[in-house]
Amino acid sequence: MGGMQRFPLAATSLLIFIGSLAAVPARTQTPAQQALRQATITVDTGSSGGGKCTLEVIINGTAEIDVLGPTADLRSLTGEPLGWRRFECTGVLPPNPDEFTLHRISGRGKMDLTRHPLLDGGGPVMLRLKSSQLYPEVFVIEIAWTGRYDGTNHSWRPRS
Repeated sequence: MGGMQRFPLAATSLLIFIGSLAAVPARTQTPAQQALRQATITVDTGSSGGGKCTLEVIINGTAEIDVLGPTADLRSLTGEPLGWRRFECTGVLPPNPDEFTLHRISGRGKMDLTRHPLLDGGGPVMLRLKSSQLYPEVFVIEIAWTGRYDGTNHSWRPRS
């Protein structure tokens, strides 16, 4: 009879556990997932008055990246999962660089520069990425510039 009393207790505990799982709300996906990232700044002793950033992201669908200073904001435009693998810079990207270049190292999807810091009056670099496949794709992008960030009073050095 001792075994019979333990069984209802175990069954009741199992039902309570299963009921508590059902009470946890399902994770809902927001229409625009977002991931803000702070750059890992490495010292580049060979660089004078410029720098470069390497961004490595995983996207599925369409996403935008805004890069300014030591931060980058990755947003999904299609609600698909996305993520950072790497954001490394040799310096801080100013909003008004003297020169600016952009190179895709890898990633087969589409990449558009939708906001250029020189042609659009300064400010962040904005990229739009679209994966070419039905599954997540890795993009590696390099941004390079000349010009310096003036960190005093959190102000930016105007382009000369």
